[in-house]
Amino acid sequence: MIDAHPELFGVGIDESAANVVCCDRFELIGATAVAIYHKNCKPGAARMQYCFLSSGDWFDLAGRRKIASY
Repeated sequence: MIDAHPELFGVGIDESAANVVCCDRFELIGATAVAIYHKNCKPGAARMQYCFLSSGDWFDLAGRRKIASY
């Protein structure tokens, strides 16, 4: 789906994590990680383009990239 519509991105979130949205970014809170699939993320294993966020990490929704913590 994401490959067919590159303007979108996918978020895989575990039940013990949450994304707290503030304006054009979100912070990950909780005990586990979140996987974001988007064309701006660096290809990893299996050549899939994922960004992984851990608790306290931020993601810029406008720029579609992981950013430093605040």
